[in-house]
Amino acid sequence: MSKYLYLIIETPECRTLDFLDQAIEYDNLRQSVFLHSGDSRLACRGEYSSWSLTEDNHFQFSGQCPQEYEESFLHLSNQSCLATQLEAVVKFISQQSEMEIGRILTFIHCPLLENQPDNFFNWLDGVAHFSDCFCFVDRSNQNGSFLKELEDRYKTLRYPLETYQLGKKSNSWAQILNPSPRRVSHIFDTPDLLDEEDTVENDPFLKKLPNGIRERTIPLLFSQESD
Repeated sequence: MSKYLYLIIETPECRTLDFLDQAIEYDNLRQSVFLHSGDSRLACRGEYSSWSLTEDNHFQFSGQCPQEYEESFLHLSNQSCLATQLEAVVKFISQQSEMEIGRILTFIHCPLLENQPDNFFNWLDGVAHFSDCFCFVDRSNQNGSFLKELEDRYKTLRYPLETYQLGKKSNSWAQILNPSPRRVSHIFDTPDLLDEEDTVENDPFLKKLPNGIRERTIPLLFSQESD
């Protein structure tokens, strides 16, 4: 049986763990672990651990390790560079013979759409490039038109990602956790099957120019340091 590593990207106030509790309830035959950056206190059904990055950009886990579980949810930090974290995931997954990327799930707090921060769509375009699906939280009449605008944007751009609106009891977890990729990026595809332009080094959000700057940057939108 394959072991799946799901990556979680989230805006603030998404209550992501509450929703992933639903996922574990749906998928209760698999042992799960949640992996957070730093020493965040977790309240969830599954086991949990924390992670940090070493100086040479490798994951270091404190407590439970994802290799020991059938299903792992690794929460990427919105307080540090997303591209750097994804590079670390590429290194990690390449060393795990029994583990593969399940999906990259992005949770978006819909009230944020009503008062979008500067560079929001620059951030969102970068996130959409890597995401298999967007999960929208707290949709309301006030933000519904903004949500539709966002969905239409990526339909027009022909992004294959899926979109879901989550409620107190969502019944879409079979589709959300389906490991079939829907992302634009090929960084987690089998290297031998990739064209040169699709390699990790050439991904537009990971590729570095001669001056060390990435070809396309994903803004650090929610970092406390950027306040």
